[in-house]
Amino acid sequence: MDVSTYFNFVAALALVLCLIGILAWIAKRLGLGGRLTATARGGSRRLGVEEVKPLDFAASWSCCAATTVNT
Repeated sequence: MDVSTYFNFVAALALVLCLIGILAWIAKRLGLGGRLTATARGGSRRLGVEEVKPLDFAASWSCCAATTVNT
C-alpha cells in the first residue's frame, strides 16, 4: 500500500468526523434531542449500589481444572 492510500483514508475519516460534528452542532442549535438527564425523568442524578453478590471462582472454574489421567 502506498502513501496515497493512507492519505485517502485519513482524509475520508476527517471528512466523516467533521460532518458528524457539524450535524451535531446543527441539531443542538435547533434544539433537537431534548434533555436526556435523569432529573428530567424524575430520578436522582447519582448512582447507587442496588445489590452485591460475591463471586466464587473456585466453583465456576472447576469444570476447567486440569486433571491427571491414570493409564
